[in-house]
Amino acid sequence: MKFLVVIAAVCIASGWTSTVTCKVGDDSDSLKTQVCDAEVTKCKKPEFVEYTGQTDDTSYACGECDDEDENCTDCENDSDALTTACNTVTVAGDDFKCYTYTYNETASSFSQSDETTTCKRKNGTDLKCNMPTTYATEENYTSTTGCGGCKDDEACSECTEDSCNTSGAIRAAFFALPLLAIAFYFYVNMTNSIICPKFFFHYGQRYYALHRAHIIPYSLCYWSFYLQ
Repeated sequence: MKFLVVIAAVCIASGWTSTVTCKVGDDSDSLKTQVCDAEVTKCKKPEFVEYTGQTDDTSYACGECDDEDENCTDCENDSDALTTACNTVTVAGDDFKCYTYTYNETASSFSQSDETTTCKRKNGTDLKCNMPTTYATEENYTSTTGCGGCKDDEACSECTEDSCNTSGAIRAAFFALPLLAIAFYFYVNMTNSIICPKFFFHYGQRYYALHRAHIIPYSLCYWSFYLQ
């Protein structure tokens, strides 16, 4: 009994405390487990940035992150399991591809890359690509890597399939809308100049009587006559 008391006194006098265990190493594929010094209370590891991947300039080690190290994240081991390192490798999901975009100052628009880039994500994170809208500028679209969703209040659209952020859809819509507008303009003018005058001349009074009685709705001819 006296022997145990002596041992406890020696430990207290020497400043002994419970130690933590951390993963250590530069390569996540060849990490080792290490018992840290007595004063260490945290473990650290490289930050895994969604849609970008794990940073390379921070090691797995004992201790907490430096304030200026933005690519580092630290953790505390469970008090009931100090021998289990908390700085384990982040589990990644499947890689996917997205197109990148570069702003062309001469054309004042974004250009899509010919090849896709590889996007990284954590396990369980949704697949997302993004692309600039037709009127995007350098100021209101900054997610040029194409990986991940859109930032708030940016001229950006997103999609949820591999390599889906191609600008072909934007170009098709850009050219199709003017053509639809021209077709609608000619339809309205042709309808008003040929069909509607005859319709209202022969059936105008009867049409309005039926419409006011809620027997028939507005006709397409009536709307085109009204829009002119």
